[in-house]
Amino acid sequence: MKLLATKIKGHRLVLVVFAIELLHFFFFRKELEFIVSPLLFLGCGGFYYFYLINKPQLFYLEKSNETKAPITFWHYMLLAFLFIGVFVFTQYLINTYPIDVKDSDIIPLIMKVYVERFVQGASVYAPFTGFNYGTFVPNYMPFHWLPFVLSAITSLDPRMVHSLVFCVALLALLYRNYKVSVKPNEFIWKAILPFVFYFLILIKQGKDYAVTVELVIAAYYVLLGLSLFSSSKFFQVIAMGMTLLSRYSLVFWLPVWALVKVLYQRKTAFILFGGLALFVCLFYIFPFVWPNPEVLQKGSNLWVDAALNEWDGQDWQPIGDRPFQLFQGLGFASWFHQFYPGTLTEKLIACKNALIASGILGMFFLAVARFKNQQSEQRLFLLLSLKLSLSNFYAFVFIPYVYLYWVPLCLSLVILVQMKWEKPLV
Repeated sequence: MKLLATKIKGHRLVLVVFAIELLHFFFFRKELEFIVSPLLFLGCGGFYYFYLINKPQLFYLEKSNETKAPITFWHYMLLAFLFIGVFVFTQYLINTYPIDVKDSDIIPLIMKVYVERFVQGASVYAPFTGFNYGTFVPNYMPFHWLPFVLSAITSLDPRMVHSLVFCVALLALLYRNYKVSVKPNEFIWKAILPFVFYFLILIKQGKDYAVTVELVIAAYYVLLGLSLFSSSKFFQVIAMGMTLLSRYSLVFWLPVWALVKVLYQRKTAFILFGGLALFVCLFYIFPFVWPNPEVLQKGSNLWVDAALNEWDGQDWQPIGDRPFQLFQGLGFASWFHQFYPGTLTEKLIACKNALIASGILGMFFLAVARFKNQQSEQRLFLLLSLKLSLSNFYAFVFIPYVYLYWVPLCLSLVILVQMKWEKPLV
């Protein structure tokens, strides 16, 4: 046992935790029930930060000047085969699950409200009536739906666009993998891991994949994680901008990123801040908020209404059953539904307040940790703190749809790719 404990450390221990993440998420979260399961999710997310924050020696942080062993033709053929497999499986799921608002309104909303209005030159965020929501102000951020303009102008199925966007992120991950890995075996094993994750989604959660677009959001976070180790300011601004304008989950980590940039990259911090501000203005404020400023005030109301419907349970559930979406073994929303006293609305508001409170506390914890341990490598701190912040955020999300959790899981892939799996070549 002592020998085993000695061997399972460094990248091997991180691989074990990543395997636990996958096994929990795809196979055992329901069996562990709603008490243990969210704790395991949050514990795994926290592990990466607390175990690795003071171990920069386990990461590739500088460019290697070593001559690398060659990546062979057969390595590339294997990767090509995996990419082909992704698109073949995606087409199978497209054929199996036609787009139907009864399964999910995400893609119909994107195509009917956002993309159609954008292509026609209409006001994207003007009030819309339909989809059983009455009249509402659309609230999807621009990069949640902009990639699907490609679907409108090419007649490509939105699910194929979904796959294409994530494959772009995979290619970026493979490129970073190639740049840092010093041996072919290290490169190929790191390259296979993202496909293991991807095929588990396709096989175990194929319907979720076919009716949602969450891997588009995950792609942005992969690019953001990679950009933290890039010297390109343009890449950093684009990755941060797309992520910021896709979902709200970045809001509690963004001040931490800004603090680190001011403290450690003062010469370039304001270039990055100015570039990000310009990006937000060009892709959100000027084209969308300026014509419809009410989107900032009224857009969030739709989330509360949708959440109340989910907290009340599905139409097909027997009266008195636990709400289906809340008890899938993910997030603490089930705790508030089960144990918090009060009406359904009061339970939901308490969960929402807990999300905000935990996000703020997590933000202050990371800021204090940065000041107390100023010797820790700032790029590594940003990547690990992003994983911790997202894990904290998704643990308290008040509509814990399973597909949402693809996003924090993807950051584990970035961490593993950036780690050293082999001793440097002699």
